[in-house]
Amino acid sequence: MIILSRYCSVLWVVLAMLGGYSVPVVAEICHDSDSRKATYIGLHNLLEGTDRRWYTIIPLNRDLSFYNSRKALLVAENIVMLQMPSGGWRKNVSPECSLLTQDDAQRLFDTAADHFYPQIQQYHHNVSTLDNNATHSHIRFLMRVNQYYPRDEFELAIIRGLEYILDAQYSFGGWPQNYPNLSSYGKYVTFNDGAMVGAMTALSDAMEGAYDYLSEPLLVRCERAYDRGMQYILNAQIEVNGFPTGWAQQYLPDTQYTPAQGRIYELPAISTKETIGIIKLLLRDKSPSLKMKTAVNSAINWLRWAKIENVEVRKVYNDRWDQIFTLYYTEDPAGQPDYHRFDGGRFGYDKVVVRDSKAEPIWAQFYSIKTAQPLFSGWDGIAKSNLADIDYERRVSYGWYISERKVNHINNRQYQDVSVPDFVPPE
Repeated sequence: MIILSRYCSVLWVVLAMLGGYSVPVVAEICHDSDSRKATYIGLHNLLEGTDRRWYTIIPLNRDLSFYNSRKALLVAENIVMLQMPSGGWRKNVSPECSLLTQDDAQRLFDTAADHFYPQIQQYHHNVSTLDNNATHSHIRFLMRVNQYYPRDEFELAIIRGLEYILDAQYSFGGWPQNYPNLSSYGKYVTFNDGAMVGAMTALSDAMEGAYDYLSEPLLVRCERAYDRGMQYILNAQIEVNGFPTGWAQQYLPDTQYTPAQGRIYELPAISTKETIGIIKLLLRDKSPSLKMKTAVNSAINWLRWAKIENVEVRKVYNDRWDQIFTLYYTEDPAGQPDYHRFDGGRFGYDKVVVRDSKAEPIWAQFYSIKTAQPLFSGWDGIAKSNLADIDYERRVSYGWYISERKVNHINNRQYQDVSVPDFVPPE
């Protein structure tokens, strides 16, 4: 039982679970984030605030004047250096650092696992990928810098990157998370962390950019690939109780549009974050079809229904969590469990869900396809109904809730000329 009383911005929480006696701890409103730093290759950062992963910097959300800067030019030069032989890029390696050498890049290439598949079927992170905004954001960054600093090497890298996206697409329209290494869940059609939406956005930018270095045959291929991807999206929208809702993080690589399990704690489910990303992609279309409008309106209706009110997720600080934990798990459902070290001192808090009539609305990241209710899971891969029921490490290390600010900008974007019924959950 948790007893809460508010004094200004500080909460004193009595946690009965801590040894059966009252322990004063400080709690604050919880904003999910991953504090782990990027995988760098031993070089100092050039730009301020770049001690994070490339994808968390959101490199495409800068003012356009940035791309006409020497800093942007240096990043673009590093992007070219880091392009894999496949034409794609690895994730979690930031090009925002000092100018790289060929030796620096070669050290990265030597650890790559693109060629491991199919001999090794276990998931591998060091591969060419669309995950964590890799590849498509690099292409789009180069497109912008090349407008101010046109170079043959930038244009060639852009073309190779687009060719990579085209080659990676399945014939039925979806994109895998990883390519050419299709081991484990890396072969699934993936919306998680912007993979497929990002690939399609890069194709769209290529088609709309009027770049004279992109040939007409290449642009035709981009358009056809984009159209196949859009058709896949429309067919993959999940129905619950006969009502279209949102989309899953990933799907089996076939034409049945079956939601699939990604990492062991990411069960087949309706995913709020990925649904928001898909809606934003659909809203970009300047001539949306009736099916696209219906998909958008239905998804927004579902988001309105799925909103969780009068509830807040809070960080509860206590020395109990400042210790080293030994965990036995596998991230890859097809892999073998192993022992892992988890430093609770990185966080020093737990996350608790409390009632608060003044709380802003939130959304769960996952909703059950069967019940439409929030869904959680830990390293055991078992579905749970409450955040408190999963293991501590996953509870604090994963983003289980989505804030109102991430939903509000699309909540009123429904097409007024298309009517869809309100979502009704299963009984």
